[in-house]
Amino acid sequence: MVKKLGLLLVMVFALVACGKQPAEQSALENIETITSQLNQIQAQESELQSHFETDISQDSSLSRLGDKNSQTGKNLKLREEATQKAIKELTALKQVSEKVEDEGLRQSLNETASQVEQYLNDYQNFLEEEDQYYQEIGEKDATIDTFEDTMAALNEKHVNLQNQLKNLESQLEKSRQALQDAQNKDQALADPHTHKGGYDFV
Repeated sequence: MVKKLGLLLVMVFALVACGKQPAEQSALENIETITSQLNQIQAQESELQSHFETDISQDSSLSRLGDKNSQTGKNLKLREEATQKAIKELTALKQVSEKVEDEGLRQSLNETASQVEQYLNDYQNFLEEEDQYYQEIGEKDATIDTFEDTMAALNEKHVNLQNQLKNLESQLEKSRQALQDAQNKDQALADPHTHKGGYDFV
């Protein structure tokens, strides 16, 4: 009878773990994808100066910068695409977070989602201003000196975004670790060999 009761409890633990697992696993995948897209954005930003200089060297009139097919234009497009993918994952994260039963974990995910949303909104605005800058600087008779103030403003916003990103990365890692810990806990409950109760599960 003890063995049967023990086996029954194991089944209950397993069912509970399986019930929680999908939401936690989905949230973890969302966070990892968001992190990946943010890394893609950073990778493109690291190439931007080189792409900018290449375009200027090919066309001293600067009109090439307004071309979507220029190196700078393609760089901008890739960052826009990564941002949109991150926004899509954010929407999924917000939805699945509501299915996480643990209140503390759910609050952590909501806080993470809020920070991600703020950053992506700010970065979208930055990309729009950057695109407008390239369009204006690509107009006839335009020079970089003409738009020094705009460039300075963009650089200042980018510095602020980088500081914002540092805090966001810490929050993403915090939630990622919390989700992994929750999964490990569920797996331990589902594994009879890790149960420390008084029943014989052998």
